[in-house]
Amino acid sequence: MSDVDLAPPLTEAEFQSLADLAVGFMRRGVLWQHEEKLIALGYAVDRAGGLALTEAGQQRIERGR
Repeated sequence: MSDVDLAPPLTEAEFQSLADLAVGFMRRGVLWQHEEKLIALGYAVDRAGGLALTEAGQQRIERGR
C-alpha cells in the first residue's frame, strides 16, 4: 500500500484560518464554520481564551493545504 495522505481536504479559506491560529489564541476572524470543522478534525481546540492550535493542526500546516 502506498503512503497516501488521507487528511480531509481544506478549502483555501479554511487552511488560512488554521494558519492564523499558529499565531496564537483566536476568536475573532475565524468563521464559525471553519472553527467547527477545525475542531472536529482535531486541528484546533476551544479554550477559555479562544481557539488554540493542536499538534495535529501544526503538522497539517507543515504539510500544506
